[in-house]
Amino acid sequence: MERAELLNGFHLGQHRVLPRKEKIITPDETHHVEPKVMDVLVCLATRAGEVVTRDELLREVWSDTIVGDEVLSRAISLLRSSLGDERTNPKFIRTIPRHGYELIADIVPVEAAQAATRNTWQKAIFAMVGGIALAGMFLFWQQADQERISIAVLPLTVTESAAALPTGGEGIAVHLISALTRSPDLNVIARRTSFQVRDDSLDIRDIGDQLDADYLVEGSLAQSGSTVMLTLGLVNSDLGTNVWTEQIEGSADDLAALRDDALEALSSAVQSHLGIRPLTQGSGIANLNEEAYRKYLEAKYQWSLRGELRINRAIELLREAITLEPEFAQAHLALAETVVLKPFYPGQQASATDESLLEQFNMARQSAEVALQLDPTLAVDVDVLEGSMLMHQQQWLDSELRFKFALQQDPENALGHYWYSMLLSQIGDYSSALDHILQATRIEPLSAVFNDRLALAYLWVGDNEAAGRQYQVAGQLGYLESTQPKPYILYALRSEQFDAIRSLLGRLGLASDWVEPFVSGLADPAVRADSVSVLETAIAEGRIPRIFWFGIWVLYEDADRAMRDFDPGFKTQDIELLWAAETDFLRKDPRFNDLLSRVNLDSRTVRFPQ
Repeated sequence: MERAELLNGFHLGQHRVLPRKEKIITPDETHHVEPKVMDVLVCLATRAGEVVTRDELLREVWSDTIVGDEVLSRAISLLRSSLGDERTNPKFIRTIPRHGYELIADIVPVEAAQAATRNTWQKAIFAMVGGIALAGMFLFWQQADQERISIAVLPLTVTESAAALPTGGEGIAVHLISALTRSPDLNVIARRTSFQVRDDSLDIRDIGDQLDADYLVEGSLAQSGSTVMLTLGLVNSDLGTNVWTEQIEGSADDLAALRDDALEALSSAVQSHLGIRPLTQGSGIANLNEEAYRKYLEAKYQWSLRGELRINRAIELLREAITLEPEFAQAHLALAETVVLKPFYPGQQASATDESLLEQFNMARQSAEVALQLDPTLAVDVDVLEGSMLMHQQQWLDSELRFKFALQQDPENALGHYWYSMLLSQIGDYSSALDHILQATRIEPLSAVFNDRLALAYLWVGDNEAAGRQYQVAGQLGYLESTQPKPYILYALRSEQFDAIRSLLGRLGLASDWVEPFVSGLADPAVRADSVSVLETAIAEGRIPRIFWFGIWVLYEDADRAMRDFDPGFKTQDIELLWAAETDFLRKDPRFNDLLSRVNLDSRTVRFPQ
């Protein structure tokens, strides 16, 4: 059997052997095996069923040094211990006295075993339910990922001398992650996860455990005059030992060339030390125009904080980046993700129709398609984006299938957890929605928008104290509560912060001639009858934005007007509110099911506990 095939993993009886990870997984436990010991097993496996002499083993495994027979004897002993084998009654390795050893157990390469399993389950699933159950198959396909080496690129340490380099440290690390991801032999930890590790005091083995990574890429960046020095290292996280290190020099005026040199060096290292096939440059950010990359990073920052002006600025920057670098896949994807958000801000709300929203979504889909053609490794992110658009189009089941599929492929996709949390809130599963947004904030704890969504999730499950804390966190990170005004008003009402409601509506530029009566009616139900008259007039005259109508009547517990003014459009912000404690009176109304049908919700999709 070919060595290259065996390096991808093989089954030895009931055991699974992962040579690149230096592991033997038995039904009871996992054994970490020394590199040379694993090399002996692989050498025997290449000639399974044949006797391999001691001299042959010594020449192949220890070709770089001179060792005695006792080293080989020790390796065989360690292998038997890991496999649970016995010398006198062998099931795996048979000793041929004064000659050598023979591997006598059946060997099945992992890829062959997976292909058989995949074929069996494909037939079974398609026979049962056809295409609807496609996502279920990936629970079995994930086994393939478990056999591959997992690797994480840590954020580079940038010395004080190199602090002025534009996006240097992050740009190089992202470049390496993008290229590593294109290798079919690697599981690459997502940047959003690996970049959270910035504590230099942590032991490298602890970092490996935290990230569930077999190997880590770490390094530092320094500058002297116009010369930049990049030090890169590949570390075995189980042993905490360096596998490879190299210093790479470049010019501060040409960081793109330095990134490419770093990739070439790392590609050579993973090929020679881990047996991984060479990496390809791909089309993601190789040879990237520096100005285009700076615009991309600034756009991502604007996007992360939201707000109408920021979203418009992000779109402008991304289009400029794509003009400079037409094959910049991540910029095309980021543009798609940003265009999707634009219709949901006040400047678009009043005049935008469902048809115009779908036009924006079609533009986003076109950009996402370009991104995917340029870089197929962005498939999960594109699925997450498509899930979000299907959600807004009220195609609930199709949307959920997209999110589940994406998160099966990449459980650390923070944006996937964020959008899925929003979907779950809209179909009444507040508890699961909280679980998913907690996952998103675990992955990206400094995301302002994720922390704001976490505040909403706490609000929906009734934990107002936690919601208040998260609103403060989101604000400190730069998020504006005015972009989600109705839930924030609900939070302020629950805590009787009526001045906060007045202040928020005032900052939105809304007229005090209806704001004051509205807030007075919230504070004192006895004056609501008078307030209703003022509010009805303001609505008729177009002085109250459409997005507030339903919320006003919910907070006034006016079922007739709430039913009348519920917004079923694709841009609606009313759906999440249907499952709050404050809408219990609506859920008891005999017209409630008709209201649900207006947004394509029914018993198949609603998960609110009865």
